[in-house]
Amino acid sequence: MPSSPLVRIALTAAVTVAIGCGAPAPDAVTRRDSLGIELVENPRLAEAPATVVFATTSVFDVGGLSDNPDLELPPKGMHDAMRIASGAVIVSSAYELRLYSADGTLLRTLGRKGEGPGEFTSQIWGLCRLGRDTVLALEVPAPRLGVTGFDLDTLYTVGFDGRALHRACTPTGFLASLGRDETGLGAQGTMTVLSIDANGRQGDTLGQFPGDDYESLFPHEAGFAAGAGLVAATDGIHHEYRQYRLDGTLSRIVRTRDEDQFLDREGVHAMVRKRLGPEAPEGVVREGAGEFLRGASRLPRPAFVLVNVDDTGRVWLSAVRELGGPLQHWAVFDSTGTLRAVAEPQQVVPEGAERAIAIRWTTTDFVFQYNDADGALHVRMVPYTLQAVAAR
Repeated sequence: MPSSPLVRIALTAAVTVAIGCGAPAPDAVTRRDSLGIELVENPRLAEAPATVVFATTSVFDVGGLSDNPDLELPPKGMHDAMRIASGAVIVSSAYELRLYSADGTLLRTLGRKGEGPGEFTSQIWGLCRLGRDTVLALEVPAPRLGVTGFDLDTLYTVGFDGRALHRACTPTGFLASLGRDETGLGAQGTMTVLSIDANGRQGDTLGQFPGDDYESLFPHEAGFAAGAGLVAATDGIHHEYRQYRLDGTLSRIVRTRDEDQFLDREGVHAMVRKRLGPEAPEGVVREGAGEFLRGASRLPRPAFVLVNVDDTGRVWLSAVRELGGPLQHWAVFDSTGTLRAVAEPQQVVPEGAERAIAIRWTTTDFVFQYNDADGALHVRMVPYTLQAVAAR
């Protein structure tokens, strides 16, 4: 990381569904083959054929203040959640797993901080569903995973090589990264991605992919995710993503007709001023803007920065989130690369809530966490459907 504190300022990052909308018009999506790689070009995001409509009932919400502190969620912990076939929900909360009924009643907990059997040495970074009855709980930074059933009856942990990647579940386990090549893509660097099975054994190496970028004007984690037997990755700059098979071979490049956006010198200066506040000396603001520009006349504004692949192979991509702004916009593509809908999830954040962070899109729910007016943390799952927009 650069020594200047200015550059270390980071943005606060943060459906199997009956689709009644149908695909875009045939002439709206073009496809062609290039040496065995399919190139897909979609309309602009503003021309998406549907929008995500959120339900107002059957919303799952846990957390908040309680007379029993054990029922509260750790305010600084990492969290994830998944709904299982029975309707119950498994929530990972820092160093433990929790099983809730569909109405939010806590049924069982499993795990705690420690290095012994049934314990987690690091916080749980995310959850993966394996088959019909197994859950993998991925620790970060420790290279360990916990394995349990949907009823959270027993837990065993195993180690593996690498660092588990968030939102990168596969049919047999998950994906992890090894190392970081600082010379590969400038400040962003690259990472080697490989597959890990439920026993911690290393499988295929998929190759080199862009790594997290926390040193640019728009810091963000790597746009990389897996699910339903495919991998989706972005470079964080262009309105496109690349779809890979689980052996690392490139199968599809998907784009929209949106133009890439840039910030000129004045725009970069304004963003640095906003981050440092009105009291910061002008010289410090100019120095910070100069460090970000590094002699360039403008900087690219990232298009797609977060990626989520749900269990049906749909690819969800988010826009960059403004500092202190609402939840980022999302677009969803089907497994063939066709743009299906756009989403504005800020509308489901409760009034007065703070620090809302998107966790994942499942086939039926949008999952996020937030802090209420008392500062207590909640995890919320909101059902959704895709609804066709009126003809333009």
